[in-house]
Amino acid sequence: MLNLIDVKLKVIKDYGVRDTTRWDHLAEIQQIFGYVSFSISHYKKVSKWLMQLPWSMDKGIALVKAMIEEMRRCQIILPSIFTVGRLGWETRRGAQENFYWQLTQQLTPI
Repeated sequence: MLNLIDVKLKVIKDYGVRDTTRWDHLAEIQQIFGYVSFSISHYKKVSKWLMQLPWSMDKGIALVKAMIEEMRRCQIILPSIFTVGRLGWETRRGAQENFYWQLTQQLTPI
């Protein structure tokens, strides 16, 4: 097995044995580099930001890529892929509903 970070494989294997090790290191990384955990307020902010994009792009994968880039730019630790997908899907659906509402708002009954 290729070892790119020059760490003994046993050390890597034993890394997650203590339940809190990963969480302790995540907290250190957040503190040192200024990253924040994804929260409901981030969900709302990213959704609002993303809502501007579907007017110019309607491909789900493009929206997800843009969303991930924005969260990285804002130093937000990415949530699960399920959450990322749900946020992209809900925002795209909301933008489409808004578009159709605006499109039909000026129509009159026949």
